[in-house]
Amino acid sequence: MSPKLKLSLLIFVLASPIFASYIAYYFWRPTGSMNYGELLPTKPVALSSLQSLGGEGAEAVTGKWLLLTVDSGRCNAACAQKLYVMRQVRIAQGKHVERVARAIVVDDSVALTDQIMHDYKGTVALKGSDPVLNQLPAADSVRNHIFLIDPLGNLVLRYPADPDPKRMIKDLTRLLNVSKIG
Repeated sequence: MSPKLKLSLLIFVLASPIFASYIAYYFWRPTGSMNYGELLPTKPVALSSLQSLGGEGAEAVTGKWLLLTVDSGRCNAACAQKLYVMRQVRIAQGKHVERVARAIVVDDSVALTDQIMHDYKGTVALKGSDPVLNQLPAADSVRNHIFLIDPLGNLVLRYPADPDPKRMIKDLTRLLNVSKIG
């Protein structure tokens, strides 16, 4: 084999992964994603303007990853299920548990019962206001989702009202392991 042929073959072998990566990136994109929740466009949410419904206020969730739901103060079975899932997802974070907070925004004038506040202790209850609720994207109703907000106050993910907790845990674990904020 001639030296020129050996050099050409060596250059081809070393350059082929670069060419293959360009072809894969521009012509063969995967259709799926790794995350379970629906990725939302970055949009800040002004939670600091919400009033507390007793106990801790919005300052308790500032600077943390936040699992947020919106519901009535009556908190029916679907609401209680969302609060339960949020609690379990937070607990499953292990060493990162202190980086995650939970909140419910009550969008009507009915106060949450003492039983709900006791059952889901640690969930911050806030009184919703139209300007803040209008910042949350929802195709059908803002009550039908659980939102994940980053420590800087930006919307990140939206989950359905009856989410798969294992997949939520996986999403949040991945985010917490990569993120250095919060």
